[in-house]
Amino acid sequence: MHCTQSPRPQQALPRHHPVLHADVTVIGAGPAGALLAYLLAAHGLQVVLVEKASLPRVKPCGGGLNWKTVTLLPFAIDAVVERVVSRVLFTQHLRQPFTRTASQPLVTLVTRSIFDHLLVQKAAAAGAHVYDACHITRLEAHPHGIAIQGTGLSWHSRYVAFADGAKGILRRQLGFAASAPHDMGLDMDVEADPACPWTPETLYLDWGTTAQTYAWAFPKADH
Repeated sequence: MHCTQSPRPQQALPRHHPVLHADVTVIGAGPAGALLAYLLAAHGLQVVLVEKASLPRVKPCGGGLNWKTVTLLPFAIDAVVERVVSRVLFTQHLRQPFTRTASQPLVTLVTRSIFDHLLVQKAAAAGAHVYDACHITRLEAHPHGIAIQGTGLSWHSRYVAFADGAKGILRRQLGFAASAPHDMGLDMDVEADPACPWTPETLYLDWGTTAQTYAWAFPKADH
């Protein structure tokens, strides 16, 4: 597979010719990488945004944005907001519930695959070249930048920004040790029909059902 933009219609990303030179290459098209690519491209820089997964990609996550995050975004995200909650129910071992309700919205709920892809679309619309299903296989420092080799594609970049997550492998390949322990996250979407025992405007958090774990239920539009 080569590092080219997928023709899948649901992506709705502009098609670009492969670039030979970039000012900045951003590795990782999650929220941090996609937003960085957008901001750099919006300021007129030649940007390449690379993602190893096929877009849009699934991310195990509750999909909750606090009010500060939403206000910091440089564009509106109303189109992908599924619910806004101001009530949180806490439990320990699924017992001893207590609730906190705020007088203003606390958390904006989104589905991560949809929200993340919106940010990628914004970056592409600002001029960033987006390549998905693209694995970076080699980085080589040169006097005036970095030579980057991807799957079937290569280019030169003045700078590289790593946004491939705390468990990303590229930093280890470059000699930066990763000290974070391994962990596991499980994510499941459950359809919320009338028989489902939930309160749609409430976010649920539980601690300690299993040692050193927490669990959550973040209500979306229909799941």
